[in-house]
Amino acid sequence: MTQQNWFAEKSEQIVPATVKAFGISCFSRYSQCDEMIRLLAFAEASAKAGVNGYVTEAFFDSKACIINVVLNSTVVKDDAAHQKVVEVGKNTLGHFMIDGGENYYSDDWDGPDEECQQQGQMNRCRFIHHPATDNLADRLSIATGHAIGILMLLENFQRTYAPDGRIGKWTDKDIARACDLRDMGCPGEAIEPPSPAEFVDMLVECGWLTRHPEHRLVYEGFAHPPFSGQDASGEIGEST
Repeated sequence: MTQQNWFAEKSEQIVPATVKAFGISCFSRYSQCDEMIRLLAFAEASAKAGVNGYVTEAFFDSKACIINVVLNSTVVKDDAAHQKVVEVGKNTLGHFMIDGGENYYSDDWDGPDEECQQQGQMNRCRFIHHPATDNLADRLSIATGHAIGILMLLENFQRTYAPDGRIGKWTDKDIARACDLRDMGCPGEAIEPPSPAEFVDMLVECGWLTRHPEHRLVYEGFAHPPFSGQDASGEIGEST
């Protein structure tokens, strides 16, 4: 009997990947048990502190090795509820973001674990020379350097407006506009850009985006810009 490798990156150790605990939707992108344990600890601690009603979601991005906590619209940054949620997060999560913005760290947090650091070092190099980049360049009939620029714009859009990776809440037109497909080709050689739907199809076919039954599209790129000097994580080309 062949034993399933439960500790592969996307092994789906827990199903479903989303659990509602104390009114908070806890979601592990790759359905990892240790990640869900941390999210549930945060939800329980939030309830004990009386602030779980201010938290709508805690999302563990397995690819980026970071947690994003989403607060409801009644919370104002640095008000009492916000400060209490930050305190609870520091005690249970380690490194996390609130509403995709400011990063927070527990007092004893000493950086990403070794596995995340190694993934990041590899991916910063692979971003430039990865076949998925060349594949996109071929489909758009542009130079690889131009494709890298487009992908950097895509990633900047995702980090700013879809930090949890669920970029499908934006329309194809929004995504295409963010990638600035104007002035394609060399000077004097105009290339008609694809339609937004065609462009998104290309991103999916090349592995930069993944179709998702609930969130429409999920970003499959790196967690951080490859030229920023920050660590990143993730692998392109394999669907979630």
